Amino acid sequence: TGLPESLLSGVTVSAQGQDFWATARTAAGGTFEITGVPEGVVTLRANAGDFLTGSRSASATVTIGPGQAEAAAEIVFEQGFRVEGQVTRGGKPVTDAMVAAFPEGGNRRSANGRTDEMGSYLLEGLEEGRYTFTANTQDGAPIRRTVDIAGDVTVDLEAPPARLSGMVVEADSGRPLGDVGIRLEDEGG
Repeated sequence: TGLPESLLSGVTVSAQGQDFWATARTAAGGTFEITGVPEGVVTLRANAGDFLTGSRSASATVTIGPGQAEAAAEIVFEQGFRVEGQVTRGGKPVTDAMVAAFPEGGNRRSANGRTDEMGSYLLEGLEEGRYTFTANTQDGAPIRRTVDIAGDVTVDLEAPPARLSGMVVEADSGRPLGDVGIRLEDEGG
């Protein structure tokens, strides 16, 4: 529950318990069914949307008692906080970057979305807490920023404008080498 009616069907629900894992998709109205669930505590996680355009998650737990044949569970997508911002490189918007907010510790809600032609994004449904925001672009390393969320907020992500380029050559002959992996490391570790 908690999503617009048009988004309630097709939500992926995963169930995880001790030595148990299963998934299901919701039908119209948000109903789902998972069979073969063992006794004990089962964590349910629902992911609405998709990774390409944006998604958000919610979770719940249910306890299955000895001999219990049925259990009802409700996974609620709460209103939560809105985070909007812009992804830029050298002051220019970065389009089509995937921005994600991952909570530190625990099983809190996460969200992701894609930047538009202005480099803007919007994430909804986040809880209070510390989140690591990442923006994955098509031309460079991911941009990361850790932010404490306690309400609706703007989180802008700025990619460093510098570019490195060069050529890898054989030490003795100076001939260019192809298919060589390059790794960039911070000198301080």
